[in-house]
Amino acid sequence: NSTLLPSSNQHTNLGNLRNSYLNARRNKSFTALNDLSAAETKASATTPGSRAKVCDAVAAYIDNLIQQGDNAAAAAEAAPAEAKARVDGISTYIATICKQLDLPNSCIVAVLIYVERLVAHEKFELTALNWQPSVLAGFVVAAKLCFDEPVWNEGLVSVLRISNVTVAQIAKWEANFLQLVQFHTNVVLADYAKACFRLQQ
Repeated sequence: NSTLLPSSNQHTNLGNLRNSYLNARRNKSFTALNDLSAAETKASATTPGSRAKVCDAVAAYIDNLIQQGDNAAAAAEAAPAEAKARVDGISTYIATICKQLDLPNSCIVAVLIYVERLVAHEKFELTALNWQPSVLAGFVVAAKLCFDEPVWNEGLVSVLRISNVTVAQIAKWEANFLQLVQFHTNVVLADYAKACFRLQQ
């Protein structure tokens, strides 16, 4: 599935997206994620071991959200080995994006928060067909709020070495994603702490 919204929906134009990000970079979300990233770097918190644990925990949580969709019955009947392979696939996908973009663990948690907001939208259902563009769009948003310097989709596609997805497609997913979360990109420290607590349960 190449879109997050039905094709009949109109997409936010790039001018509005750019203005939204200019405003977003001044809000609490940027401050919180940027501060968390700086703290992780200073404390060397993003070790291979900690990265793997965060990726696995978020992958399991996202897989649970997928199971709550229209394929819940099939997912519930899946063999343990199949379920583990599914979660491992999500974890590897997340880890690969983070490695290529050099993102801290805080961005992974931020993406989870965004995906939860996405699933809360009445017109959206997370499935085995759309979780990849959903997660990627979440990372695009998180990356733009995490770094001090401007981040452009062209640069993301180049760094991620994505050959089968165009810059235009990334922009489309990003626009759909932002519409569904109603441009609510704020991730304050309280949101981050609550998400970490949910992952530990």
